[in-house]
Amino acid sequence: MILDKVLYKNYKIRWIKDEEIRKLKDINEKVFMETIIGKILVLMNYFVIRKLVNTTGEEFLPNYNSEGPKYIVLLTWIVFAIIVAISVFQIVLKSRIYKDDDIKTYERNFYRVKLFDKFMKLLIIAIFYITLYQGFFQFTMFGVDIKETILWWIVILNILVFIYLGISVFKNYLIMETLNLTLDKTIESLESGNFDDVYKILNENKNRYALLNGIEFNIMNRAINELISTSQVVENYEAISNIKKVELITNVSHDLRTPLTSIINYVDFLSKGKFTESNKNDYIDILERKAKRIKILINDLKESIMANSNGIILDIKEIDIKEVLNQALIEVNDKINESKLKFTFKIFSEGKEVENTEAFKAFIYADYNKTLRIYQNIISNILKYSLMDSEVFIILEYDNRKINKISNMTFINETKEKIIFNESELIERFKRGDESRNTEGTGLGLDIAKSLTEAQNGEFKIEIRDKKFIVNVSI
Repeated sequence: MILDKVLYKNYKIRWIKDEEIRKLKDINEKVFMETIIGKILVLMNYFVIRKLVNTTGEEFLPNYNSEGPKYIVLLTWIVFAIIVAISVFQIVLKSRIYKDDDIKTYERNFYRVKLFDKFMKLLIIAIFYITLYQGFFQFTMFGVDIKETILWWIVILNILVFIYLGISVFKNYLIMETLNLTLDKTIESLESGNFDDVYKILNENKNRYALLNGIEFNIMNRAINELISTSQVVENYEAISNIKKVELITNVSHDLRTPLTSIINYVDFLSKGKFTESNKNDYIDILERKAKRIKILINDLKESIMANSNGIILDIKEIDIKEVLNQALIEVNDKINESKLKFTFKIFSEGKEVENTEAFKAFIYADYNKTLRIYQNIISNILKYSLMDSEVFIILEYDNRKINKISNMTFINETKEKIIFNESELIERFKRGDESRNTEGTGLGLDIAKSLTEAQNGEFKIEIRDKKFIVNVSI
């Protein structure tokens, strides 16, 4: 049984809550009469009392007609009654388990049945010991004839055992029938794709058979609910994935069609030969630019696919993250000057701002070229979409006190227009800050940067505050 494994073998099943396991363990915890000490005390009770009362020890079979043996019987029943009373009191205390306000009705009923089951077991044990005592009295006391009484107690004990076993068998039959019926209806509803009917079936059976079913039915309910939720998530993911594939093809087609159309038109002009030498050079320059744009688009698309498919080969070694950033800025220095943007670089080491000097190094373990590409893509994005004459902040936070040295590089720029997309949309492939798609670029830069960051076990975050565009790269 699943319940036995959970309670006694410490099995972990995610469909059973820790609170439920605790309550079930409290219910199944042995009462005093079921413990080893309790059993020994019950079995030794009569013989100890007989020895105390019949102090002479001359008779193994004392005469019941004398006063001593009568005291033996009376004290035996009194001690036994105390043991039973303690055990019953322990069961009564366990009833607090189902009196919590946060317990649902079907759970409360389930715990009540478990306690009733516990009480029935205690009653059968008590009747068994009563019958056993009667046997002790019959066979160890002279002049006692209670064979008929013993027979009646044996009959009562057998009736109780028969009733208990009958209830258990009937309960198990109902559980199996309920499980089979529920599973059949559930499978039919799942095949028809009607998830609402499945939830309805599970809830109806949960409340209908709460008094007789076991924890197994609750496990099945939760397992089926989890499977349905998982299948719905997968279905939604597949639907979103299909939509993104269509969008990807549409965007690729658009971005390829525009330069290809220009190339076709200018090739047509050149083929007709109606142009001056000056026009010819201009057309060739345009053709070269458009061809390079297509090449860049194809290369970026390939890199994006590789980065998102875990196909990146990393060369992890100790690098100076500040030097990587400087290299990325040097490569676009001309464009920075043309943009008239003011770049401000600040460094914080161990929580304190420090001067940006040649002596300061920020060593981390990362892939130099992949990290350089991350910064190149972010800076390229800043140059395309930043407001003219605005200030760009780059903040490096570095902590070398930890075993794994961590760097946080934050880029903050002010955009030309308010961004209408949210953070997750901006990381999507071919998504650009301008919805009209008039700016140069492939729309893959941030997607590539995010994938390269995560490939190095880093974290890539985007935050939008009005016109402030904030990118944080933690490696």
